[in-house]
Amino acid sequence: MTRLKRYGNSRIQASRCPFFGVDGLKEVQLEDLQDIIHNRQRDETLDDSWSYNWGTSIYSSKKAYAIFIASSPDSPLFKWLWKSSNLGNHKFSFWLLLRDRLNTRNLLRRKHMPLVDYNCVLCNQGCEESSFHLFFECRFNKECWASIPIIWNLNLNPLDMILQGRLNFGSAIFREIFITACWIIRNTRNNTIFDNGQKNLQL
Repeated sequence: MTRLKRYGNSRIQASRCPFFGVDGLKEVQLEDLQDIIHNRQRDETLDDSWSYNWGTSIYSSKKAYAIFIASSPDSPLFKWLWKSSNLGNHKFSFWLLLRDRLNTRNLLRRKHMPLVDYNCVLCNQGCEESSFHLFFECRFNKECWASIPIIWNLNLNPLDMILQGRLNFGSAIFREIFITACWIIRNTRNNTIFDNGQKNLQL
């Protein structure tokens, strides 16, 4: 029962924080499972039985869903996204970014898809191309953001970093500029990989 609640809290943290690595969530759950197995006291005289948080031995997919998913609050960035004036494909791309579902090389590695190289093609610094690296840590894209200018405080968690960036930018159209810039960065990366494109700072 305690473990279900702990996993639920892990999902909540993942929802609150964009770009939350799936690998990190798996590590937390694996550690919890190892603790359960290691600390389990087994009584050989008793038969195994199932028990659930809701107090009965009868499984309910609805109640299990409520524990794992339905109680997880969405990041405020999702409402902020859909109210923007951007094109639909720009919004969808940004939604994938928030969910860490863009096909970065890091995601392809997690899906066990073999590539010759999983590193970022825009900065050539030997860094694995995760969503967060591609849009915020990459040296090339830091120059892109500085040219707008939007300065990110990478010491903050992703949500607070974006909210502070909006406050510091001081313009009502920050949301549209931010989402459009992410779209351009993604296309620049794709063109570099698939079309032998040239990296260009002209946003």
